[in-house]
Amino acid sequence: MTQQVDPRNPAVQENSAGFEFQGEGRGPGASSNNNTNSGNESSSGDRWPSLLNARQVLVAFVMETVSRSRPLQEKLNIVIVRAWQFYLTYAQAYPLLTAFLSTLVIFSAIPFLIFASITGVSLGLLAGTAAVIVIIIQSIVVTIAGAILLFVLGVIVIMTVFTFFWLTVGYFAFQFTSQVYISFKDQRLRQAREERTKERKEKEGEDLNEWERQDHDDQEVPGTDASYEKEK
Repeated sequence: MTQQVDPRNPAVQENSAGFEFQGEGRGPGASSNNNTNSGNESSSGDRWPSLLNARQVLVAFVMETVSRSRPLQEKLNIVIVRAWQFYLTYAQAYPLLTAFLSTLVIFSAIPFLIFASITGVSLGLLAGTAAVIVIIIQSIVVTIAGAILLFVLGVIVIMTVFTFFWLTVGYFAFQFTSQVYISFKDQRLRQAREERTKERKEKEGEDLNEWERQDHDDQEVPGTDASYEKEK
């Protein structure tokens, strides 16, 4: 693992240098440790890795996570590779225990996998059902809204047409009624005029008959001018 050094921060440079030397097994203290480690190199695979290696893994994980010099995917890849290497080291040292622990981890992870699968399938079904329900509801709402809109537009059109029709019919009916009323009024005036004329003629005839009767009576009465003229 390489660590980029910030030249402006000597503390980081020293720590990173010490970390690299410690991880690689080289550095100023390597000469003193070569003698002690040379005798244990053959038996390093037969003993449980020391806490120093676990600390190195933890420090590497923290440094790779905190470091901003590499993308997150590369950091995770480095951590995964280191973890896999230590797992292989443990597997070589204690194969039966590693197999048992791996089997235990796998079997303990099965319920979580089943739960995750069921949850995923359930969420997928719920999401699909919700989407279908939403689509159906939207279709129903759109259909109802379209029907209401068509009904309203139809009512407006029908009311407009019938209003215009009845206005036209009412106008012509008013004109016809006015003409009928005017003709009826003229006829009544004509009849009243004729009746007055007839009554005047009848009255004039009655007056004429009355005058003629009076003249006839005057002629028949003796001593009147009419009788005197008649005797002559």
